[in-house]
Amino acid sequence: METLIWALVLILFTILWGFISANRVFFKQINLKIKDWPQKNTRILLLSDLHTSGSGLRIKRTISLAKNTPADLICITGDLIVRRIDQEEKVAQALQKITAGRPTFLVWGNNDYNREIDRQYLYELLEKQGIKVLVNESTTFENLVIGGLGDPFWHKDDLEKTLLTDVDLLLSHTPEPIMKAAGKVKLLLAGHTHAGQFCWPDGSPLLPELKKEKAFSYGLHFYKGTFIYTTSGIGTTRLPLRYFCYPELVLLEVTPE
Repeated sequence: METLIWALVLILFTILWGFISANRVFFKQINLKIKDWPQKNTRILLLSDLHTSGSGLRIKRTISLAKNTPADLICITGDLIVRRIDQEEKVAQALQKITAGRPTFLVWGNNDYNREIDRQYLYELLEKQGIKVLVNESTTFENLVIGGLGDPFWHKDDLEKTLLTDVDLLLSHTPEPIMKAAGKVKLLLAGHTHAGQFCWPDGSPLLPELKKEKAFSYGLHFYKGTFIYTTSGIGTTRLPLRYFCYPELVLLEVTPE
């Protein structure tokens, strides 16, 4: 009986620890020098995988951090919304608080294609707020050309179409497009992996497919002439838990080399 009680205590502690870890949103800053970067200084705030219904501890912390972070532009690499019906307005309101009127560029993630989500309505809400949704197209911000891919997970991406013009900064929900985009763009920003979400104590993912050398599952890498940063994102999937892997907002301060 005593063994059972201690086992239950251990299970409850593990769940609590995972829940607390999943809601400890960290702020991370990276200074990056890139050859031929077209602007003197660009502060990019990167968010991904919010998986939110527009409320909760994690999104409140995210809003607070984002509002207090000076950024020239904000990039959001998909998976905005959880699988709940009629949450589009709440999610759009949360994003409005995060972006606070700053130039924002966004691509869809695999969860944004859920049939429970009215993606067209969400698109309209975001566009009204001045958030530019990019689907296999590019746009400009000052001297910077920004491209955004459709979601690669559901094969909605068209890299060739997106790169019809010379793109400096490419947004993708997943990091896989780096294999074909390398050398064609200066910087690629991605999410999707949650950096593993469930990791070993050294931070390495439990999932074998994320352990591969070229999985680019988390962090900053330089591959064949292109920098890529894959963020651990904000939210969680399936279970609202994280282990040895924390949610993050990332500020990349990019200057020419």
